[in-house]
Amino acid sequence: MKKPGSAKKTVILTIINLLILFFFVVIYYLPEGISFFGWRDFLHQIERVSLNLRYAAFAARGGSLTGEGMAQRQSAQSEFYRYIYIVSVDEESIKYYKSYPLPGAVWASVLEHFLSMEPSKRPATLFFNIPFYGVAEKELLTKLEGYPLPVGMDFRLEEKGEPLDYESDEAKAMRPFEVAFPDPSLLSGYASYTTPAVEYLQRVGYMGYLNLEGEEEIMYKVPLFAVVSYKRNGVLTNVVYPSAVLMMTLMYTGVKLEDLRIMPEKIVLPKAKLRDKIVDIVIPVDKHYRMRVHYKSQGQYQYLRTISLKDIFRAGIPKQSILLFGVRSEGTAANKFSSPLGSLFSVDHLAYGVGTILNREFLADVPWWGELVFLVLWLFVLQILLSRGLKTTIVALFLALFMPIGVGLLCFKMGWVVVTFLPLVAGVLYLVLGEVYILLTEEREKRLIKSTFSRYVSPDLVNILVEDPSLVELGGVEREVTMLFSDIRGFTTLSEGMKPTELIEFLNQYLSQMTDIVLETKGSLDKYIGDAIVAFWGAPLPLEDHAFQACLASVRMVEKLKEFNANLIREGKEPINIGIGLNTGVITIGNIGSQKKKNYTGIGEPMILTEELQDENKTYKTNIIISEFTYQKVKDRVIVRELDFYPYQDGRIRIYELLGVL
Repeated sequence: MKKPGSAKKTVILTIINLLILFFFVVIYYLPEGISFFGWRDFLHQIERVSLNLRYAAFAARGGSLTGEGMAQRQSAQSEFYRYIYIVSVDEESIKYYKSYPLPGAVWASVLEHFLSMEPSKRPATLFFNIPFYGVAEKELLTKLEGYPLPVGMDFRLEEKGEPLDYESDEAKAMRPFEVAFPDPSLLSGYASYTTPAVEYLQRVGYMGYLNLEGEEEIMYKVPLFAVVSYKRNGVLTNVVYPSAVLMMTLMYTGVKLEDLRIMPEKIVLPKAKLRDKIVDIVIPVDKHYRMRVHYKSQGQYQYLRTISLKDIFRAGIPKQSILLFGVRSEGTAANKFSSPLGSLFSVDHLAYGVGTILNREFLADVPWWGELVFLVLWLFVLQILLSRGLKTTIVALFLALFMPIGVGLLCFKMGWVVVTFLPLVAGVLYLVLGEVYILLTEEREKRLIKSTFSRYVSPDLVNILVEDPSLVELGGVEREVTMLFSDIRGFTTLSEGMKPTELIEFLNQYLSQMTDIVLETKGSLDKYIGDAIVAFWGAPLPLEDHAFQACLASVRMVEKLKEFNANLIREGKEPINIGIGLNTGVITIGNIGSQKKKNYTGIGEPMILTEELQDENKTYKTNIIISEFTYQKVKDRVIVRELDFYPYQDGRIRIYELLGVL
């Protein structure tokens, strides 16, 4: 049975659901720059906190730089992180060489060191995240000339400044690294760039731009391409360059720049060589061709393998390694950027970017429409649980707090980044607002039930109805009940000999005693009609033995009449007699009346038969007459005397005198 007003509640809960959904979806997915009084930025900020927590949950932990801790850390590293080494220009190296920037002779000696190694033991590639700009030491330039190992350097793009001429020496030196890109408008655009001296460009093996892009200063993604505007014959020309992360990966895997397959939201490196394997590496990217970096550690020293520059000449490194040279000294260079796991030097960001691709530990964004479907289904599930009662609401609250977090963690483990904090906040807010509405509605229902039934049924039954309103239908329902109609014989003549006050006192005593019996046997008082009592059993609470309880009440009423008459005789008054009719049938029960005044009562032809049976007691000189419909339900539990056939509808029914109950 549905709760009273359940349809209305469902509509209201659905409206609350849609309003919350509309608010969060519209606000959260607004374009950048449209804040809506700061709400969009706030929602994105808490979602970034949630994402940072997911990174932290799967981050490598522990480990000092030596001993057992380091062994445990390295054993947990993904495969290719064992071949990625950061050669750190740290404070110890700066003190050792007593200079910063380091002189070109130092870098020339480093390059010479790798040439002195057996070819099979040399690194696969070297990359310098070092500010060489304008240095142009002859020794370093000499070593770079014809150097047999792939050596890479970075360049930085700037959003301001006058565009270079496409025929300039710098632009000509960069032409080997241009990319034929299908739609440059999707990429981050820059007006100019800062590069090493042309001499380095002419000797270096490859170039890649370094720019790191973040959300609120946190670097989640690395752009794999960027577009630079040149002046060409007085007209701006857009040229696309690859990032340092992408170029290092191409050098390591042997994939040529021109062989890249650039497709919507993915980049394919065909036939990439990963040591003993040849695979197609598919890099998921967003619509701006930015790749999410899978940062692995809460501190740069816990996961990435690091060698101090001063120790490079005696360090043992695996063959075919990637060496990234970078400054990692606090205050020496402005090259620290925030990551989801804390502040990292730029070379660490590059290392994690390359590691993400080589280990194919990609993090792809769930499409916005997928997140929307998840949010809609999630709120719909919470609405179902909320509408089913307090116990399921508690379950819903538990799920609202922990399910989005669990889904977010599971998806992250599987390589997907899904909105997490948004469904958590939306779910909890929906439950709070929905529960407040339900509590207010149920309190109103309880007051209605108390006001409706406290006059008709026992207090115990009222309490049951208040605790579980679903047991009653106020709007009207067909129900099988057993009805009672009781009347005092000769009441009109009796009342004529009484004063009004005496009559009222007499009726109050009589009706109170008889009504108590009705309520004690789980019956419901319908109404009083003068001295007559109308009652029924089986509503508003269902009652399996309603027919027997009605018979029991009738017998007790006759027995109570004897006590009542004894008191009348002692007071010098005439005793009275009553007639009771009982009938069982299906009637319509509910709140019937006008908008201003309603009573919980029943209507239907079985009610008319009940009143007629009561009146037949005059004919047969009896006190209680029951119909065959009632008798069939109680025949093994009552004592009766068959009286006669009684016309009913288009036929006849048997009627019985009820003598007692077993």
